[in-house]
Amino acid sequence: MIAPYLPYPPNSGGRIRMWEEIRYLGQRHDLDLVCLSEPAEAEHADSIQKYCREVNLIVRSVFQPPPGENANLPVLVLHHCSRSLERALVRAAKNTYDAIMFEHIYTSQYQPLFDAGPSVLAEHNIESEIMGQAAVSPPDITGKPQKIVDWKLYAAKMHMAAYEDKVWPRFPLRLTVSREDKSVIDERCQRGKTVVIENGVSVESIPLIEQANSRDILFMGSMSYFPNVDAALYFSERILPLIHQADSRVRLIIAGRDPTPEIRRLHGAPGIQVVSNPPSMERVAEQCALTVVPLRLGGGTRLKILHAMAMGLPVVSTSLGCAGLQVAHGRHLLVEDQPEAFARAVLELLDDRPRREALRHGGRELVEQRYDWRIILAKLDDCLAG
Repeated sequence: MIAPYLPYPPNSGGRIRMWEEIRYLGQRHDLDLVCLSEPAEAEHADSIQKYCREVNLIVRSVFQPPPGENANLPVLVLHHCSRSLERALVRAAKNTYDAIMFEHIYTSQYQPLFDAGPSVLAEHNIESEIMGQAAVSPPDITGKPQKIVDWKLYAAKMHMAAYEDKVWPRFPLRLTVSREDKSVIDERCQRGKTVVIENGVSVESIPLIEQANSRDILFMGSMSYFPNVDAALYFSERILPLIHQADSRVRLIIAGRDPTPEIRRLHGAPGIQVVSNPPSMERVAEQCALTVVPLRLGGGTRLKILHAMAMGLPVVSTSLGCAGLQVAHGRHLLVEDQPEAFARAVLELLDDRPRREALRHGGRELVEQRYDWRIILAKLDDCLAG
């Protein structure tokens, strides 16, 4: 497995997925991990080592643009260029592997180093799609057709899309986390095969929390990730004021890893608390009556929804927030896209304990039966073996 960042601690969507892959595959196969890491992360190597035959952490150094045609790589891919990583992979390529997993499009630049063993690209998102969403006006604010509002970002989106179109055919097997992402790749790439391996949750390690009789609502996630930052700001600016018009007691708790300065500035605003890097999200969730997922940008599927359902925390989401998950409005969660309707759904759910109880049990049942990592990663194992 080649990873663009250390998959530990599992405190963000990408880290969680790779960590669960390592735990599952490492107990069944000889697994070598090569990944970029920050200098302070070396202490986590032992946590990963128990599941791997070999762990090679390459400390991310000061960026040096690569020579030749690689200098024209998209910015997000350039950020993961490392001559030290390249040298480590040249050594690794001398071994014989049954499968070589490249996590994220960022690591695909190293695929030409490997001649033997089938290359597998795990696309956690379709990066060009997320850039395209961010470059146009959100449709749920004005109700008007989308238009380009950031031409620089739109150009970056086109650059990334061209890179994806060039790289995807090099991989005989590509993995996505949703059928929607698979459709995007299949439409643009006719070579090789694309398979859906959904996101999941470790149900056995997440206890069902007691239903809180409070007016606190939770938004959780990696708060340095742009789609989450946009969602938190959008909810704070457009939806929470509507909620406060009807009930000023409602408090939004924003909890997650490494909040940006603009998120930290929300702390202390009327009805808003920001919890940075909570040691346990369950402890934060215990005081909340429900969770909100007001995403307007993003791809793949949201682990935060599966995590909330595993905890038994009712969810109110936008359509994009729960895209790719096999969920039903009214049975597993509530889905609303307009600010007024979203605010109304939150207020009604806060006042309806029996409905919250029904959603919490419906959500927990869904993740137990369909989204447990043990079920999902068995499919990945079969896919790699095939």
